[in-house]
Amino acid sequence: MSRTVSFQPLLFGGDINVYSVARAFHEAYGVKSVAFGKFHTFPCAFSSIIDYRTCPDNEDPAVFLSNVEKVALEFSHKTVIVLGCGDSYVQLCAHLKDQFPRNVVAPYIDGALLDRLINKEHFYELCDQHGIDHPATFIYDGSMGHDFTLPFGPPYVAKPADSVAYWEHEFEGVKKVFICQTWEELLHALDLVYASGYPDHMVIQEFIPGDDTYMRVMTNYSDRSGQVKLMCLGHVLLEEHSPHGIGNHAVIITEYDEALSLKIKQLLEELHYTGFSNFDIKYDSRDGKYKLFEINCRQGRSNYYVTGAGYNIAKLLVEDRIEHRELPFVITKNHALWRMVPKKVAFKFIPKAYHPQMKALIRAGASTHSLEYHRDYTPARIWRVWKTHIGNMVRFDRHNKVPENGADWREAMSTVKTRGAKGAREPREPKLGVLGGMGPQATQVFYQYVLDRTEASCDQEHLPALILSDTGVPDRTASILTGNTEPMYQRLLADARLLEECGCTVIAIPCNTSHYFVDRIQQEIGIPILHMIRETARTLVAQGKRRPAILATDGTIRTGLYQKECAAFGLEAAPPEPAVQRLVMSIIYEEIKRGERGSREKFAQIDRALASMGCDCAILGCTELSVFRSYHSLPPFYVDAMEVLAELAVVRCGKQLRTI
Repeated sequence: MSRTVSFQPLLFGGDINVYSVARAFHEAYGVKSVAFGKFHTFPCAFSSIIDYRTCPDNEDPAVFLSNVEKVALEFSHKTVIVLGCGDSYVQLCAHLKDQFPRNVVAPYIDGALLDRLINKEHFYELCDQHGIDHPATFIYDGSMGHDFTLPFGPPYVAKPADSVAYWEHEFEGVKKVFICQTWEELLHALDLVYASGYPDHMVIQEFIPGDDTYMRVMTNYSDRSGQVKLMCLGHVLLEEHSPHGIGNHAVIITEYDEALSLKIKQLLEELHYTGFSNFDIKYDSRDGKYKLFEINCRQGRSNYYVTGAGYNIAKLLVEDRIEHRELPFVITKNHALWRMVPKKVAFKFIPKAYHPQMKALIRAGASTHSLEYHRDYTPARIWRVWKTHIGNMVRFDRHNKVPENGADWREAMSTVKTRGAKGAREPREPKLGVLGGMGPQATQVFYQYVLDRTEASCDQEHLPALILSDTGVPDRTASILTGNTEPMYQRLLADARLLEECGCTVIAIPCNTSHYFVDRIQQEIGIPILHMIRETARTLVAQGKRRPAILATDGTIRTGLYQKECAAFGLEAAPPEPAVQRLVMSIIYEEIKRGERGSREKFAQIDRALASMGCDCAILGCTELSVFRSYHSLPPFYVDAMEVLAELAVVRCGKQLRTI
């Protein structure tokens, strides 16, 4: 139960950064934080220590300011502490803090200084001015094209100078950081970035040798007068290597380095910096120096390693900004282990040289995990923490390499209390996961296709399948055409992960439009997703087709899903004329999705229009049209993409196709 306090934490974001800060406030003061995230997602949703509120337009300045004002009014009798837990929110705080209500405290520097610091180009200029080491750097402008040279050789590291602007221009193949082994790879990465519309510079740097264990992270707190009061150095032992998560810390042991700490302290105080700061650092064994990569003007997503080491970050804020205490200067010296992954993952992917220290800290009770908070254990949350653990096991198995000197991870696990699996996992029986519900009739027809095309004489000869009919997935066409795609992506990703966790070995999605996200989802899970659109194009080539017409939703047509995949196979895909497309959409949305059988008269008009287009076939590129086909016989001219998917699912699950 929360006790009476004179302040109210207000956090912006929905990730582990937010949860870690909220946990620190709850541990120290028993207070429940208010948090605004864009979507209703774990880990903040379903938490008993967070009043989690969703606002899709949270990053709009006017909306952001309005949310601050509403909470300030709601807690008018208290001081509201506003913390941004992502770069965009920190920028908003810094630029809008002078407009916040009088009972709001925002511990941030001015917007102009913040903009300069978070721009990597300007940050390295500051490092040079203050004698701070950093990797050899080249600032690339998109106007240079391929006409430039570098003062260092491969491998190359390429990253955006402006991270906020970069993530506003997502593209296929986007990565947090590009590590390019060759000159050609570097040029390709730059071309991808600037083709997306990204407007700022790219930072190209030399690659500093060394694995994850060469990385360091330093989190600091500077008080209201600009004096550094806490510095906590973390020795990173393991990082994520997935495209969107590369560089995110997974395991940290705190350590002490006075010389490095004092050098960074001098930089912060000369800048008159206030609030939390977080530095990414790498040790360069070639010259024995620590090289700074960047500054984050916030507490960092791994901030709980500081609280877990005994220095609660919420107490720093409250004692400085609310109670106006004079804080002592501390460089932390005690050792503690922090994880964001299960122990099994930590011991498997961290070199064995660190295992004794890790085991000792675990046995001593000096080990923490951000999500494992006993005062926030509800059935719904326990389930989602478990799912996260499983997801981390899968993701690290897919993207991280077991070190040559870390092969004894099972032995290490045997010496600590853990429920991790022992020994290698037996090969799993093929099992089809169907991510359906888009719409429900189409899912039903798809599974009937699977049954009809499986050579089986009894129940036991059919393939095992798990059908997830998630009718709550947002409308695919509306999501894509309005640009509000993230809720749909997150929902589909969660469903795919659930199917994976339930033992499925392959996933089929009987919805054409949702394939807009398939390649992105595939990067985050460890089992294959059958690509209905790609396989349909492959099938047409095998049949000798050259010019298919496309019958699909507006979302599928406008995104060019079929056009792109067909072009990759040398096919010339032809969307229908607008009047014909309106008829297609009418059959899909006004008839089939409403439970009707579909108008033969409308389809006859479509058929006549296609005859004049010079096409040698037509793709039924919407599963509602597959449902229409199940009611009405159609000639072989119409190739059913869902039928292609069903036959592929049968084969990939090790079954024989029935001859029709």
